[in-house]
Amino acid sequence: MPSKTRRGRVSVVSFRTEQKSKSELKGKFEQVGWSLEELHPTLGAQITGVSTDPSSFSPEQRTLLAAALATHELLVFPDQVLTPAQEFAFITSFPHDERAVARAQDSLKGQSTDSPVLRIPDCPLITVWPHGIALNDYWGLSTPEPLWEDHHAAWRQDWGDRPVSNSLSALYHVESNDKNHTSFTSATAAWDRLTPEEQTAAAKLRAVYRRDAFAGSGVNDTCEHGVLRMPHDACKGAVAAADARGTSGTAMPLFNEDPLTGARALNSHPLHFYTFEGMQRPEAGELLKSYILPVISPDKVLKVTWKRGDLAIWNNRRVLHTGTPSREADKSATRLFHMTLLDCDTPLQPIDP
Repeated sequence: MPSKTRRGRVSVVSFRTEQKSKSELKGKFEQVGWSLEELHPTLGAQITGVSTDPSSFSPEQRTLLAAALATHELLVFPDQVLTPAQEFAFITSFPHDERAVARAQDSLKGQSTDSPVLRIPDCPLITVWPHGIALNDYWGLSTPEPLWEDHHAAWRQDWGDRPVSNSLSALYHVESNDKNHTSFTSATAAWDRLTPEEQTAAAKLRAVYRRDAFAGSGVNDTCEHGVLRMPHDACKGAVAAADARGTSGTAMPLFNEDPLTGARALNSHPLHFYTFEGMQRPEAGELLKSYILPVISPDKVLKVTWKRGDLAIWNNRRVLHTGTPSREADKSATRLFHMTLLDCDTPLQPIDP
């Protein structure tokens, strides 16, 4: 169970788990008959030999899995064959905000299967994403023809433009050819690499997000690095149209401290980023790239080529990810995956360096 601390008058859930050295953790896994293999020096580990029935876990095994996630930030469990109930039970065996997840699950039950977002009726926090595949009574879901996702290549966190973003994200690939990739990098590294003086300046930056302008606007292209929406003029037009409708964006610090883990990290969603407060967009775009590009160089990135049965779980607030790098490459991909985002009521906090 997560512990709770007090921040002012607000009760804050804490998932602070002791990080262990990678060699010590690997040895502990071997002692319980499991295997843990590092995927990349920056982040990521593959775990095999684990039963996905959390009711079979001993307290020691639960602690080991939580420590592995805290240490490696991203875990991949290959060759899984899971029902949605088994999948959800396994994902929620990791530390999470139980009250927020239960409330979100209850609020979505009974939602029409005709919703634009495909949700498994009995486990509605699990969304279903077919690409080039039609569904025929798949866990109660059907589509009249194959569906194709709109491609977005952008380094981001899920709901990274919100102070209250989900704590954990999970992907389960039910079907996948060899054209499906997701790349991951550490968002905490974007903070850790800065000098104390740079951290002081970075902590003051407030990013302005315009989901109200960009969602559904057709302004989907990103620069070659997947960091910023382009082109500039089209973005200006979308924002002007949103302003005329009377909507406005949201602003939050670019770098935050997560009370759940104590980690300091860059939190961003470039598909909705417009500028920084007090800056013109071109200047802000260059500044945003200066923080992200150093942590997405090839030597810092873990690229996962998905296979059928791969289940990945990561700390959403500490990890940036992006999908297949181009629309052209995505045209040859077929896949069916589940995505689960575990809600959390604890907001990110500004950093006081």
